[in-house]
Formats: sequence, structure tokens, C-alpha cells
Amino acid sequence: MHELCRVARRVFVTTPNRWFPIEVHTLYPVVHWLPRGLQPARLDEIELLGPRTFRGLFPYPVRIVGRGATLTAIGPER
Repeated sequence: MHELCRVARRVFVTTPNRWFPIEVHTLYPVVHWLPRGLQPARLDEIELLGPRTFRGLFPYPVRIVGRGATLTAIGPER
């Protein structure tokens, strides 16, 4: 993310929303909210982000827009 932000004047990045009740890669409902040991093996490699964690990936302030299943970071905010 830092390299993207270094070379781009403005960014528009999307990611699945951790707080949406259906996991968008597998279409499983609510299983991504279970403790890791109770989740299906297919979710082992998937790390979903909430707005705060997603915002923390950027080296400068960005605006996070939640649109249901996805989060979008738009920035830099000036």
C-alpha cells in the first residue's frame, strides 16, 4: 500500500467488508465472524478488514466509504 501511495497522486482501493454478513469470496453467511478454529478451512488464507484496519494501511489520511459488501478508500484527503 505504501508503494501505491508513493507513486500515485490519488488512490481508489476496494476490499471486502469484514462487517458484511456474507463472506464475498465463498458466499458463506457469518462464518468469518466465528473464532479461527471454528471457521471452514477455505477461510484460512482470507483476512477480511474492517474500516479502521483498512484505513491503517495507508500512510496518509483517506476517506473510507462502506457500501455494503465492500469498503473503498479514497485519498489522499486534503
